[in-house]
Amino acid sequence: MVNKRIQKLLQNTRGRSRRAESSNRGLNGENESQVVTPPHSPSETPNTELELQHNVEHGEEGSSQRSQNTRGRTVMRDVHSLGPNDLLVVRFNERGQPYGEMQPTLSNFVGTIARNGNLLPLSFLDWRKIPKNRLDLAWGSVTARFCIPTRHRNIVMQIMGAAWRRWRTEVKATSYDPNIPFDELLQIRPVPHKLTPEVWETLCDYWKKNERTSKINRENAHKKQRIHAQGRINIPTLEDKFFQENGVKPTRIELLELSCRSKKKGGAPIDDEAIRHEALLNEAVKRHLQDMPEGTDPRQVHEQAFREVFGPEHSGRVRCLGAGALPSQVFPEQYKRSHCQGYDTASDVTEKFKEMEEKIKDMEAREGAR
Repeated sequence: MVNKRIQKLLQNTRGRSRRAESSNRGLNGENESQVVTPPHSPSETPNTELELQHNVEHGEEGSSQRSQNTRGRTVMRDVHSLGPNDLLVVRFNERGQPYGEMQPTLSNFVGTIARNGNLLPLSFLDWRKIPKNRLDLAWGSVTARFCIPTRHRNIVMQIMGAAWRRWRTEVKATSYDPNIPFDELLQIRPVPHKLTPEVWETLCDYWKKNERTSKINRENAHKKQRIHAQGRINIPTLEDKFFQENGVKPTRIELLELSCRSKKKGGAPIDDEAIRHEALLNEAVKRHLQDMPEGTDPRQVHEQAFREVFGPEHSGRVRCLGAGALPSQVFPEQYKRSHCQGYDTASDVTEKFKEMEEKIKDMEAREGAR
C-alpha cells in the first residue's frame, strides 16, 4: 500500500509530465525533466522479492535494537512496493546531477539497494570488484521504480557506490576490532549481516592488513573543513532554489554560504570554520572589486576570490558543486586549453604526415638514381 507521501509525489510527477507533454518543450534549457519508461525484464522479479525480504528483515532487526527515542534504518517500503505504472520521475541538471523534491527519495532508495546483502554483499573487498551482472541488477532495481534515462546511470551508480562504502565502514566500526584476534572476536560478537565465518574472516584479515591506510584515511577525514548542513538536500537542489528565487545561478561562494548555514541557528554559519571562510571570501571579493574596472562581471570576481582562498581544484573534482560535477563541465574553455597544450591538433598531425611522406619519396628517388 502506497502511503500519502508517495501518493503526493506520484501526483506531482504525473502533473509535471502532463504539463511537459502539453507544452512540447522536451529537453529545454539547463534543467530537464526526464520521462522515460524503463524496460522490465522477468529476471528483475526474483531479485525484487529478495530485496523486499531483505529490507523487511533489516527493518524488523533495527526496530528490535533501537532505543526509545531513535528511529530505525530507512527501508523505503513504500517505494519498493510501487508498481510498474507508478514510476517516480527524477530531474537532472545540465551536469547530470539529480535535484528537486525527488532527489532525497532517490538517495534513500539507492541506500537500501546498497545495503542489500543478497544483491551487493559485503564479501567483495572493493566496489570496483563487484561483478557487472550484480551492478546491472542493482541498476534495474532503481529503474523499476524511477524514470531515469540510461545516460544518468553513472551518477546513480556513483551514489550507490558511496552508500555501499559507508555501509561497509559502519559494519567495520560496529563489528570489527583490530586489537582482538579473530577467534576471540567470534566469541564476543556475532558474525554481522548473515556473512559466513569464512567471508567474515577474509574481511577482517583485509582490514587488518590495511590498518595503516585506514588510519591515514581517518586522519584525512578529520581534516575536512566544510560541513554540509542541509541534510538530504543536495547542492544541485540548493542551486535550483536560488535560481528560482533570484533568476540567476549562484556562484560557488554563495553555494558555500547556503550549504554551511544552520536552520536551527536561524541561518547562521554552522561553526567557527564557516565564519572564518566567509570572512576570508568577503575580504577577497572586496579586494578584487577594487582592482577590477567598472562593469566587471561579479561572478568572475567571485570565482577569482574563491580560487584565491581555497587554492587549485583537486583532480577530477569541483568544489561546492556536489558529487558528479566535472571540471570539463564547469570550466570547458579552461579544460580544453589545459589539455591541448603539448599536443598536436589533427591538422598539425596531417601536415607532419605529409611531410614525412614527401621525405620518404625523396629518399626512395635518391636510392633509385644510384
